[in-house]
Amino acid sequence: MQDILAPQAPQKKLKPIDKKKSKILYIFVGVLVLFIVVFATYLLTKTFLSKNEPSGADQKQENSEEKNKEEGEFVFVSSKAGLNLRADSSTQSDIVWTLPYRAKIKVENKNEDASWYKTTYENISGWLKKEFTQDKEPTDGTADWEEVFKKGEVPFSLKYPKSWRVKTVETEQNVFSIVSLNDPRAIISVEILSAPIDQVASSLIGEGRNVGGQTLFSLNGVKGKKYVIQTVVNNKVVYTEDAILIEKNGKIIKIVGPADGETDGDLFNELVWTITF
Repeated sequence: MQDILAPQAPQKKLKPIDKKKSKILYIFVGVLVLFIVVFATYLLTKTFLSKNEPSGADQKQENSEEKNKEEGEFVFVSSKAGLNLRADSSTQSDIVWTLPYRAKIKVENKNEDASWYKTTYENISGWLKKEFTQDKEPTDGTADWEEVFKKGEVPFSLKYPKSWRVKTVETEQNVFSIVSLNDPRAIISVEILSAPIDQVASSLIGEGRNVGGQTLFSLNGVKGKKYVIQTVVNNKVVYTEDAILIEKNGKIIKIVGPADGETDGDLFNELVWTITF
């Protein structure tokens, strides 16, 4: 007896694969993979460079070294009182200018034992002693000082330590002075005078005061003289000050403060270089 076959359900026909859509899918997947590879490469490269990239300070030093190497040899004035620029490589030679503290100097020539350097500063050529210079720029000790601006016949500005007290402010007479809290004798003053420079210089000598010496001085392009004032008691020098006299716009600018060796003498030297007209 033959088996009676049950009727079979009709089979569904599979739709043929759309080749166009398949191609688009392959392209999409390929682009996605490529994007992932490129992005991963970017992240790895950035991480590598950041680890090997020099810090800001290192980069600044590298740039500075490259610049100096390109332009020549440079030194910085390390004497806070300034440095004499002389006509020749000798302390007996005439002083032609005063180089300010921290000034950047290009070495144009050297004497036989390299103890003197020749340079040109503010269009003035001369020789300076190597021992009062250094290779790296000195730190600016006045960076956090107070700043004051004085109006008047000869406007000027200067910076002074926050620890000092303002002693005198006379706007009309253009007088400004500060005093140290550590030593009441340490007074720094700037005064604008109308008298001739010789008369002002003579007034530095008074009862109990002697003028111990004078040298050529220059401040911000203005020439003048620097005097040493000694306060004498019982024929003994008890205190020494520096007085700088320079002429500007027909007026005499008198700047007085503690001399080298006195308390705050170095501070006065730094303050002088902050004065601008």
